[in-house]
Amino acid sequence: MDTMNKTVYGLLILTLLLLAACGGAAVDVEEATATPEPAGALDTLAPPSPTAVPPTATATATATALPPTATPSPLPPTATATPDIAERAPTFEVAYVPAGDQLNVRTDPDPDAEIAGTLSLWQGDVEVTGEGEQVGEHLWLPIEAGDLSGWVNSLYLTEMVPPDDFCEDEATEELVEAFREAVAGEDEGALAELIDPDRGLRVRVSWWNPEVWLLGEEVENLLSSDTEHDFGFEDGSGNPIEGSFQDVILPMFERDLLPADERACNEILHGGTAGIVQLPEEVEGLNYYAFYRPPGPDQVEMDWGTWVVGVERWQGEYQIAFLVHFAWEI
Repeated sequence: MDTMNKTVYGLLILTLLLLAACGGAAVDVEEATATPEPAGALDTLAPPSPTAVPPTATATATATALPPTATPSPLPPTATATPDIAERAPTFEVAYVPAGDQLNVRTDPDPDAEIAGTLSLWQGDVEVTGEGEQVGEHLWLPIEAGDLSGWVNSLYLTEMVPPDDFCEDEATEELVEAFREAVAGEDEGALAELIDPDRGLRVRVSWWNPEVWLLGEEVENLLSSDTEHDFGFEDGSGNPIEGSFQDVILPMFERDLLPADERACNEILHGGTAGIVQLPEEVEGLNYYAFYRPPGPDQVEMDWGTWVVGVERWQGEYQIAFLVHFAWEI
């Protein structure tokens, strides 16, 4: 190989190595604002344009990340918790990372520290190896995952709870029923007790719309806050959905959550639709209950609504983590 060819070849190898080292955007930390942008990935969850058409499918089958674990049934009464499940030593998995991104593992609890490696969305068997450290408004945790060790922002970890354990644990039924009761009574204080203000509540009007992440004081003042958010666009018309939680979400609770008379664990109950019925990737591995309001006897067939109420366990306690609304989509 002559000298010129060797030089070109060397530059090519160096370029490839630099590209591999840079990689794609990865997640470290979120700013604790009422509606933060996805961390380290500002171009991955851009809201759809007003002319965007939601994904559709020719079939009406439900597409869920977790297989159905319960058949639709009338809502049962609540019962006392099953303590042995919550008392097990937890392992963790990666959640909430925007699709296409990775979770950075740093050598120190500092978003500017050297990157030791990355973890993928829904990578499991992550072990927390010691006490966390508060960095600003965020808790960082020391972890090990296989041969990788370092520190990660705890906002992107969640305790692993097997779907069968979740659905069999009576504490989860108590939680979602308490949530419905608090909504029915418009009891802001009771709602705040069911949501961790530091981890927040993630809300979507239709799974394909952008996520609205409510944190801190807005969680504590969920029904009275006048902070406006962009909830995306209406299917079909393309009209924007903008407003506060109480203006946009509360009426949808009153229409579809409170009168729902069917409930299932880890199965999205729904009526007829030409759209795809699934959870967003960021939450598809978490456990949930679906509350389904079917069409009434005097209503048209497509007049149905479903709320998915997502639940995670953190520090040994179950809490409401996310909400996704489903309805007929053109």
